[in-house]
Amino acid sequence: MIFREAKLTDLDQIAKLHQQTLRTASAYLGEDYLKNNYKQIISDNKTNLVIIACKEKKVIGVITASLDLRKTISTLSMGSFDTLALISKKILFKPSLILELINHIYLEIKVLHKYPAPYQTILTLFVSNDHQGLGVGRKLTKKMIQKLKSRKVKRLYVDTQKSNKKALNFYKKMGFKIEDQIADSTVLTFINPPLGYKKGSTKNN
Repeated sequence: MIFREAKLTDLDQIAKLHQQTLRTASAYLGEDYLKNNYKQIISDNKTNLVIIACKEKKVIGVITASLDLRKTISTLSMGSFDTLALISKKILFKPSLILELINHIYLEIKVLHKYPAPYQTILTLFVSNDHQGLGVGRKLTKKMIQKLKSRKVKRLYVDTQKSNKKALNFYKKMGFKIEDQIADSTVLTFINPPLGYKKGSTKNN
């Protein structure tokens, strides 16, 4: 198994895996919508970071993070007319979709208002059904934390549904602490120690 930063040539596999493993509004909007989103995220590698786990050239896990959520949202809003048209069409078949989207937007507004910029956060983390429970998600998260440390990210956030006990327990085991409760979501934070830091060590001033 290898871990590396995602390339545009990985888009098809990433979008397909996202749709297969995550039951979210974005997944319901379809592979083309997901491919467009990931294309913009991967292309803007100064603001975003996407790391994938591969086994025999097959993508089996993905983690994405934003180094500035406000900029990421702005990037993904480009071409929003087509997105709005797609959402309007999908809502006809799944009315609950609009509530999920409203809750997601509300959460983004709240965290951007409450926490100092840039708001640095994990956007998605997913692993193929065949490889869950094998430590792939843990390794992806560690790789992301290491990469972000080299970019001098000191505080990393992630949010998940309050009802998603599996995700909450996972992030707690990874060292994240509960920071806040917003609507139906729990916000957790990870304090990234500086490069060269060793637990129990002190620096001389």
